[in-house]
Amino acid sequence: MPAVMVGIKKTTEPNESLLDEDKCVYSLKVDGTDPKFGDFRDDLVRDGYAVVKGAVPRERALQYADKMYSLLESFKLGYDRNDPSTVHPDKLPVINEKGMLLPYGACHEDFVWAIRSEPGVVGAFEKVYDTEDLIVPFDTISYGFANRTNLPANNPWPHQDQDPDTPGFRYLQGLVNLLPNGPNDGGLIVCRGGHALSEEFHNDMRGKEERIPAWTKEWYGYTDKGTQWLRDHNLEWIKVEADPGDLILWDSRTPHYNVPTTTSFSTTFPVPNTKYLEFFLSSQGKLSDKAPASVESLTYNTEDRNDRVEFTHTFAEPSRLIGIPKTTLYVSAESRDDFVIFDQHSVNTWAGQMGILRASHREIDPSKSLHPNIPFHPHERQQKVPPGTVVKLEIGIWALGVDYDAGESISIRIGGQNHSAAEFTAWSVPRPEHELNKGKHTVYFGGEYPSSLVLPDVGKP
Repeated sequence: MPAVMVGIKKTTEPNESLLDEDKCVYSLKVDGTDPKFGDFRDDLVRDGYAVVKGAVPRERALQYADKMYSLLESFKLGYDRNDPSTVHPDKLPVINEKGMLLPYGACHEDFVWAIRSEPGVVGAFEKVYDTEDLIVPFDTISYGFANRTNLPANNPWPHQDQDPDTPGFRYLQGLVNLLPNGPNDGGLIVCRGGHALSEEFHNDMRGKEERIPAWTKEWYGYTDKGTQWLRDHNLEWIKVEADPGDLILWDSRTPHYNVPTTTSFSTTFPVPNTKYLEFFLSSQGKLSDKAPASVESLTYNTEDRNDRVEFTHTFAEPSRLIGIPKTTLYVSAESRDDFVIFDQHSVNTWAGQMGILRASHREIDPSKSLHPNIPFHPHERQQKVPPGTVVKLEIGIWALGVDYDAGESISIRIGGQNHSAAEFTAWSVPRPEHELNKGKHTVYFGGEYPSSLVLPDVGKP
């Protein structure tokens, strides 16, 4: 999560006039006496933090992120943004375990000053303090690497950036987020509402334990006893989420820290170390890890788009699927010597990836297959199937990337028509003659017909 840290304090006394409907002329106090504003300031007063949406236009934010990566590559130590293996101390400039690039004058790069000077960034601080007379510190830029295998651990370090002996709202901190930042992407953690209890906390804790050493009184680290006090007072830690260009602000009294990403990242596909799990079609509509011993079968009417056979696997633990699935089916047609199979994966209530194969074009050229799960069908000749004859069909499925919680399911739906897109007229009328689906199809599984589904598992989310 590339981000630029900003922080501003006022240099003059605030304008104490009342809030005007047409123009903000009010400096926040954050002491319980502020009026309602109908914007991010209400969140800041209530929670101790706020997200100012779109403070920097998204396109410019992404350009700034590109410049942050280019800065690392400009050291010519071997870092390559497209190669996660180069996230290594030997290939990076000195970046601390928190992801901060503090030396080299990085905070004075031209793009960093451009971010600090963005009208939407400066304007947010002006609105809070009701003055254009502001001071900005030379703080840092921060990187959130996905592949941290070779980097030191970033352990929680809850703290506030204000001297406990000088209470009240003194300083507004912030960062400009440059890339999409969701719940698992690392970034800022805040203790919601902690600013409002800051003075009470320090009065309770003062003299009862030794402070964590710090180079300045303006940094206070929370010990285990301190974080327990926050929990005992029903305060909750929140992972802040943001879009490119959002400005995240927080009261300097608010306990906070940053965490590394837990999101997987790969520049190769399929993802390295993917495990291909094979599930076999089984009785009672289940997908099992073992093939049934005896042959069973199910039949569907190909002329009814709502008629299909379905098999389901329910995940016992959180799982992440990224890659290329494949089904192997043993099927016969009742009255035709050619037919089309529509094979679709369904994720809970979402109609997912599709695979389609005409039986007479089942021939595979392994030398041209990109992957075992993407069989290459040359479509150079027809191999008709006598009615009632069971034929093996290997069907590649569109790639997927889905996280599953424990208890969620994936299904395979097999039928004679496209099961999705009912809103499109073409899929809602009887199928055209050239698709050759008439009568019934029978799907066989178990015994000599090990029909199965292969799923690409890359581990827990």
